Amino acid sequence: MQIAIIVPRLRGGGAESVARQWVATLIQHGHECEILTTHHFDDTNDATFDFPVTSLNSRAGFVRSILNLQRGIRRRQYDAVLGVMPYANLVAIFASAVLPRRLAPRVIISEHTIHSRYTVGVGLGPRIQWLLARLTYRMADDAIAVSHPVAASLARLGVRRDKTWVVLNSIFPNLPPSVAARPPVSTFDSIGIVVPGRLMPAKRPEMALHVAKLVRRMTGKEVVVTYFGDGPEKPHLESLSTELGVQAVHRGWVDHWLDECPPNGVVLISSPLEGLGNVLVEAASRRIPSVASSKALGVADACIDGVSGILSLDDTPMSYAKGVVEAMRLEVPDLSPWLNNFTQDSAYAGISNILGDEQS
Repeated sequence: MQIAIIVPRLRGGGAESVARQWVATLIQHGHECEILTTHHFDDTNDATFDFPVTSLNSRAGFVRSILNLQRGIRRRQYDAVLGVMPYANLVAIFASAVLPRRLAPRVIISEHTIHSRYTVGVGLGPRIQWLLARLTYRMADDAIAVSHPVAASLARLGVRRDKTWVVLNSIFPNLPPSVAARPPVSTFDSIGIVVPGRLMPAKRPEMALHVAKLVRRMTGKEVVVTYFGDGPEKPHLESLSTELGVQAVHRGWVDHWLDECPPNGVVLISSPLEGLGNVLVEAASRRIPSVASSKALGVADACIDGVSGILSLDDTPMSYAKGVVEAMRLEVPDLSPWLNNFTQDSAYAGISNILGDEQS
């Protein structure tokens, strides 16, 4: 099949990583597949990608992206277009909606976060996208949700149950090898709180600093916060760490952050909402305990409470701090059977079923 995957960019977050995994496994199984980017234009010249990347040049605007995709559909005659995240989903829906039926490809949208009027952000752009999603998502032929809570949010946007498919993120190319057990963090003289991800307001990275101060008071041990990521909140975090008297280390983007994770580390996600929470699964693959709030919803598919990590009841600093102290006592077991749900083969089984691929 000829398939186009539409994504804003190819780097910078979990959804972008999943898009790369999807195209790789589709090509591996004999499909002709390429990625179309809507926002990031340097990707088209990046030699590290071993698949075709084309820019829809949305610098010219949303309408121009739609027109460019229509031209691509006419020229390449795609069997299916698969959007990744709201902007790309809307481009796919609008581009196909006005084409003659004989030319229109199958439109598959995918959502990686939870839609709510309370969490779309303060900007006008996200609010417009949320409104358009409510009006148009039901027009898609199928919809992929990366977790069960995301599937529930798609239902609120009018997507029918028979069109909704839960396909957990393909976080790993293959099943990760088993690793040796790690001693509980409680056996160390100090504690590391590890925060992997974008340093942006929506992720609330400053929460880790407040949590660290509380954990230090509760345990009497020194606590160091390590950030793997970058973003606009970094200057604020640097000043806040000084104000609170908490040591913070900024590592920037590290492709293999798990290899750099301190042995006394507990991974913390403090986002108010998560579609899934890839880093929780990644941490479990190395038997590193993690903490997130059960109010973040999607994390329930990425963390086995009391086994791979702790899901705190609330999302206050004290609740997270109690979760960290509890996670310090965990000895995360080998979770290979569960981790297999997050491999490329598992994701392809779901996607190929949606596509009706008889070879799967």
